[in-house]
Amino acid sequence: MIRAYQLGDAAIEAAITNHAAAHLPGFVPLRPEDIEWESRNPRDFAPHLRFIAEHDGHPVGICQAHPCGRISLPWCLPGYEGYASPLFQHTLHALYHSGVRRIFAACHAEWTDQHAYLEAFGLPKVRDMINYLLPIRDVPTLVGSKANRPIRLLERSDLPEVERMLPQALRLSGNALERYLFLNPMFPAESLFALCARQGSLLGVGIFLQDEQWPLPRQTDPNQAHFRLGSFGTEGIPSTGVNGLFSCLIRTDRDAVPIGLDLIAQALERLDGEEDEAPQELAAQVPSDVPHLAQFYERYFQRQGHFPVFERILS
Repeated sequence: MIRAYQLGDAAIEAAITNHAAAHLPGFVPLRPEDIEWESRNPRDFAPHLRFIAEHDGHPVGICQAHPCGRISLPWCLPGYEGYASPLFQHTLHALYHSGVRRIFAACHAEWTDQHAYLEAFGLPKVRDMINYLLPIRDVPTLVGSKANRPIRLLERSDLPEVERMLPQALRLSGNALERYLFLNPMFPAESLFALCARQGSLLGVGIFLQDEQWPLPRQTDPNQAHFRLGSFGTEGIPSTGVNGLFSCLIRTDRDAVPIGLDLIAQALERLDGEEDEAPQELAAQVPSDVPHLAQFYERYFQRQGHFPVFERILS
């Protein structure tokens, strides 16, 4: 049978997932206390989208989803893999009945069997999320110490123009995008800045995030399916903070190179702390299906790794 997630199931979720996925490259074991901490955040924890499979009253499998549409792989104990597909299908139905229509999944770049499972379930691969880094010592050879065009803080009134700038790169729009950028508890709105043409129109938008409590880019597994907090293209998705994160949006009718370099220069001006305490590298993440941006990062940043994203429309 498949039952709804219950209070106190964190230890069950961790035990099943850790047993089922322990052999996979890059897998990081779950801790019950981390799941319990997550459950106290109603914005990211949806018990009505989490399910447990039981056999003779014993938990043997788990699958979960997030209100943003992300669905996890179903994990089952050895010998009970037959529950995987019913669990996955049950979770898909729950997403549909909660009003979600676009669903997606992501997993480690090296989990090829899991990639095939998702595609067999009707979720084709639609993009890679590519992770980059740029040593700050290399930046002075690319840009001057000051941006060459006017830069100011991004304002709420800019959002319609931001949405028109590169709509295929954003996952949210309207009020939802405004809440994400300007009322996000994970970063201040002052993290966002805009590069303007002389007549005042936006040429590009950047964000720079710095928090010493977050890992540095080389302290992360770049092939793990972790969306980087603040990266354009991850709006509304539970994400992981990376110290020194830079991301940008650039109009497609403009040369990305000078605009992107000016935005990088602005990010460097925002570095906080003593030289030995501040990040020594910029981190970045960009979706591969936005080639205008991907080409810019590919030219100036070092590729760290990537992970695939699978997507479908529920009907």
